[in-house]
Amino acid sequence: MNKDTSEFCCDCIKYWWEKFGKEDYHQASNILVLADSGGSNSSRHYTFKEDLQKLSNEIGIEIRLAYYPPYTSKYNPTERETNKKTYNEMDIFQFSGN
Repeated sequence: MNKDTSEFCCDCIKYWWEKFGKEDYHQASNILVLADSGGSNSSRHYTFKEDLQKLSNEIGIEIRLAYYPPYTSKYNPTERETNKKTYNEMDIFQFSGN
């Protein structure tokens, strides 16, 4: 695996798809990637998008990319899990459409 954010993300997605996703989600028509807007995967950089396109071509499934708006990492489930102690001390509001 590469340490560059873009290539690292693509390597991780490929690993997950080949190891778990392809079997567990065999009817999937696409993969949704949720990303923050920082670093190499910024919405302003084209390298990440090019790498995702290459990966999509390689694994044969459409990859959709959605960015969290700036300064909203607290809504990112991965960020929330890794920073649980910080967020347990804050009020977090979640809304569901029941």
